Amino acid sequence: MIGWEWNALSCLGSLFLLVLPMILFAVGLVVFRPRVENRSDPIVLTVAGIQVAWFFVLGWWFSGGPSDLKNFASSIDMKHFAQLSEERVRCFPSWPVKDLIVQRGFAIIGRFGGTHVVLANVARRTWLMKKLTKSRRLINVTIVAFCDTIAGLPDFDIEPIPDRNSIWNWDLFELWRLQTKPPLNNEPFGSHYRLLNCPPETLDAWLTPSDRDKLASHPGWAIQARKGQIVMFKPNFSCPASGVPTLLAVACHIHRLFLKGDVVE
Repeated sequence: MIGWEWNALSCLGSLFLLVLPMILFAVGLVVFRPRVENRSDPIVLTVAGIQVAWFFVLGWWFSGGPSDLKNFASSIDMKHFAQLSEERVRCFPSWPVKDLIVQRGFAIIGRFGGTHVVLANVARRTWLMKKLTKSRRLINVTIVAFCDTIAGLPDFDIEPIPDRNSIWNWDLFELWRLQTKPPLNNEPFGSHYRLLNCPPETLDAWLTPSDRDKLASHPGWAIQARKGQIVMFKPNFSCPASGVPTLLAVACHIHRLFLKGDVVE
């Protein structure tokens, strides 16, 4: 689950944790109503104690994310910030996603895997068609920005696409030859990704066919390169604290596929 499914389950889980004690309290009132008048009754005191303990558990549960992130950041010699600074965002190159950032959340900044990395939670703006009118909605995403410059790397965009091997994702215009097939469509890469704003032969020196096969084994990433710097993220996916180590490791693994030239810190 890399997108709305995880967010939906997280919301449902949080709602369940908040509603459950209320349900238990209501059931307790019905079952033990004759005893409620006697506030010193052991059963009443036990139910009240369980309620208080449950809210302490909720507080621990919801406060665990930031502390987990801080501990993880310190364990790999990176710094944790409660909010990504506006100055840091202004220093980013002209990635398309940069212009969509309207809110800034936590950030982990430092060197990881031999390169300078900024992992941050942001809210980006997107356009959705709703009843033939454009409505603006904010979507939380976790971006991984690699701020060291790769000398000679061309500007490009790689977008994730639905799996073309599934019949439900077939493009009828392509099947009826009303539209030319996108480049690299005959590779595993083309079943999961679309290359934009860069000819395939120009990117071949940086992302070889074997590297594209490796990238195809990690579907779902959006990758943008400007001025030799790369940012990547999974659209519509806000990574929970427990998933940050894995997300960072996979992003660095993908970033290393492009390291064919000199890196300027």
